[in-house]
Formats: sequence, C-alpha cells, structure tokens
Amino acid sequence: MKNNEYGDIVNLEESISGHSFTIGWLLDSLRKNDKIYQSLHGKRPVKTVSAKDVSSGKGFFSAIHRCIITFIDSVDDSDNYSTIPKIPGFTSFQEAQSQSDIPKELLDKSIKEKCENMHKFECCFYNEISEILDAPVPKVYKTVEWILEAKQEGCIHMEDLTLRGKSISFFDNINLSQIKYFIQILARMHKNILSADPKSWKGKFINGQNCYIDFFEMYESGYDTFLKKNKNYGRFFLKILILCLLK
Repeated sequence: MKNNEYGDIVNLEESISGHSFTIGWLLDSLRKNDKIYQSLHGKRPVKTVSAKDVSSGKGFFSAIHRCIITFIDSVDDSDNYSTIPKIPGFTSFQEAQSQSDIPKELLDKSIKEKCENMHKFECCFYNEISEILDAPVPKVYKTVEWILEAKQEGCIHMEDLTLRGKSISFFDNINLSQIKYFIQILARMHKNILSADPKSWKGKFINGQNCYIDFFEMYESGYDTFLKKNKNYGRFFLKILILCLLK
C-alpha cells in the first residue's frame, strides 16, 4: 500500500506488532474514515507510528494496540494522534493459560469458532446497531471479519478513549448521579431499538446471547484455584450470600 501522495516517510509496509495489518492500512483507514483525524491533521505527512499492546492482563481473546502517530512537522512530543486497532486472537489466553490451572484442552475448535462468532457479532453491532442506540460507545472506523479457516485476521479499528474514558475496577465506587445517568442511557437505548425497524436487529444476535454459557466450563475450572489464592474474595461473596438470604 502506498500513500506517497502525503509524503509519509514511515514504512507503510511495516506490520502492527507482528499482525497482518500494516501501518499503511491503518493510515488509509484514518484518512478515509476518521473525521477528527481529517479535521486536525488533514494531509500531514507521517514520520513514525509506534504501537503498544495495552491489553496485557485485561483481556483474553483480543489484543488492544494503542498506535501513536507523529508527523514530520510535529512541533513537540505532544503533537501527535493516537488510535486503536483491536485484533482478536488467542495469544493472550494461551499466555494466561500457561500460568494457570486451566485445562489446556479447553481451547478447542468449538471454543475458537465461538470466539470467531463473537467478533462477528461485535462488528455487526458497531456497523449496524450502535448509531441506532445513540449511546456513548467508541467511534469505529473500519471492521474486518475474522475467518479462522482462511487464516484471515480480524480487526476493529476504533478511536482511542484514553483521554475520554476510564475503566472502573471491581473495588471502585460509583455515586448516585452516575447511576442515574447510566439508567438514562439504558432507557434511551431501549427506546431507540424498540422504535427502530425490527429488520435492523431482530434475530441477528440470538446466538450471541449464550456466549457466557458457552464459556462456563472454562470459567468453572478456575474457581477453586482462584478462591484458594484469594481467600478474601471467598469471605466477600459469603457475606453477599448471607445478606441476600436475610432479605
């Protein structure tokens, strides 16, 4: 892929962290689909693109690469642009599996096909449903289907939410205002989907509703080990159970 019309000096054929997607592919997607990039940086020639996997320890079936783009005429280190290609795969799961008691045979052909379908549903959601919902979801610029049989990698190229969002951990608290805002978003989502043409969503996501059930055996295999290594969690859930019974 050549973008010489922009005067890029970065190697456009270089892969993103060893994947089949290249820097040229990423820049082409940004220049065609990302309106913010078009507005802020137009046809600025690109000097470098650095990619870092920021999903380590946070996900099992996708790698999230934060790509930082610098330009030939960047005035300082902050004069850059960042974007996210999310690439599904099994590397992270296999690394976690090698350090755990999860049975090796769990990642069989059936599980891999289910992961392939999950990526397909996610692409369908962003391409066809997200605009209808009018909810705070990341902007997606391009999706590529994951086809295991053809050895084709999948990808969801999306905006970087590093400066606009935050992941809440298990121990973080939320306040009443946040809860009310969340309920408002849910109500709007349900209203919008129920008033939309049923052809846009009906019957498309039925298989996806069982995704956690499909992985239950995998999760269950690690419960005992998890509770042995995290005794406080066991006491915590016991307290929750007692409170539920008392109510």
